[in-house]
Amino acid sequence: MLLEPSTWSLAQRADQLLASIGDDLAAHCSAETHAAAFELNTRPHATVGEAIAELGDLRSRLAHEARAMGLAIAAAGLHPARMSEEPHVSEAGRYGLVHQTMRGIARREPTFALHVHVGVADPESAIRLVNRLRAHLPLLLALSASAPLWQG
Repeated sequence: MLLEPSTWSLAQRADQLLASIGDDLAAHCSAETHAAAFELNTRPHATVGEAIAELGDLRSRLAHEARAMGLAIAAAGLHPARMSEEPHVSEAGRYGLVHQTMRGIARREPTFALHVHVGVADPESAIRLVNRLRAHLPLLLALSASAPLWQG
């Protein structure tokens, strides 16, 4: 999430930040539905450690660029305070269509997420992976559904 450091409120300036960063970093960044959200994308990696290292580097570089614009970045499922103004929908790509066709979703308070994509060699390995993850689904569901900070 993008923040105003003086108040720690959401800064709805993702489109401006995306336009100001260099091409190398921009290749790993995109706007999200809400103008206070920003997405970072790593390359595919063979190990979790490699992905974490690249994500750390990207976050550090993004934080540097955000500071140059007077902004801060943070990661959490929700902002801890109630929004004081209506969320702005990003002007980037498909989000204008989201706003036109699903205004309720586009206007809701922004949430922030972590997406992890895992590639597996073959269908049998995918089934084994899902079967092993099944024991952890209740915890993952509880973590994804819990929003203790929602609406303040």
